Amino acid sequence: MALHARYGHQNFDDLKETLAAGGIDIDEDCRRWVSECPLCQLKNAITPWIYKRSEKLSADWRPIKGTVWIVDIWFFKDLLAKAETGGFRMMVILYKPGAGFSLAYPAKEKDEASLIDCMHYFARWLGRLHLVCMDGEKAGTGTSFQSWLQGDGSPGLHPIEYRQGPPYVGKRLQALVERCIRSNWEGVALLMSDPNHRFSLAVIHLVAIGERWGYSCAFHRTAGSIPFTLTFQ
Repeated sequence: MALHARYGHQNFDDLKETLAAGGIDIDEDCRRWVSECPLCQLKNAITPWIYKRSEKLSADWRPIKGTVWIVDIWFFKDLLAKAETGGFRMMVILYKPGAGFSLAYPAKEKDEASLIDCMHYFARWLGRLHLVCMDGEKAGTGTSFQSWLQGDGSPGLHPIEYRQGPPYVGKRLQALVERCIRSNWEGVALLMSDPNHRFSLAVIHLVAIGERWGYSCAFHRTAGSIPFTLTFQ
């Protein structure tokens, strides 16, 4: 892999030390580092689509059976609009608290209690559902949501709080993705709509560990989000 070939590291903990020794601060200079990385062509290819969201999925869109899907909340909204939530082996939903989004009524802003109720319902519907709460405290989530997040959730629902920080992607998110990869040797689909550098760096992280896991990477355009398909060899 390009990242490993250039730096000789397969994880960002070791890479961070190498870059720091060279005077590159990961947090402040990450954009410059990405532009200098051999994977910049990959980043440039996917970044334009990060800013594009369709109002609905194409009529012929179907989930790939036997895959794990990591989707953002807006893509999940499109799935609900089509009532197309079957066929997933596992689904992970990225939700930023305080976004004012209701699963039951996407066009309206609802409080966090409504989100909790909806998540309980869809957890039973989907069977295995992971909710990743991004930057909970920074987003100003309410007490009710925080107490629920710290509890057991509900059967089939696994809340995971993802706090951003060095090295680029939170360790919990990294572990979550790796668990998805371990449990799905047919492939993993990663869909995220992040309008800043975190998406690109998360992709670079996955590519960097690819040599260890033995998968190849392929990108496909899909309405509503950015699909990143990992196909195991």
